[in-house]
Amino acid sequence: MLVPAATLPECIATLGCREDGSPQTYLGLPLSNTELKLTAFAAFVAKADRYLADWQASLLNPMGCTVLINSTLDSQLVTLCT
Repeated sequence: MLVPAATLPECIATLGCREDGSPQTYLGLPLSNTELKLTAFAAFVAKADRYLADWQASLLNPMGCTVLINSTLDSQLVTLCT
């Protein structure tokens, strides 16, 4: 919903906020009213790859790989939220 240009300064003064352009981000991802493209997640995938590259995944069984991947992705969420 767009605010009429004449009303915008009054809304900004009342709310005590500032006018800003797009794209804005939240937790490192752009805010969008449409589905995000895979390129928006490229930084997160690259960061997870860096953590997983050091491990000897070939020495782990399939369940061990699953645990490793889940723990890596969970830690990424914790670092994003703090």
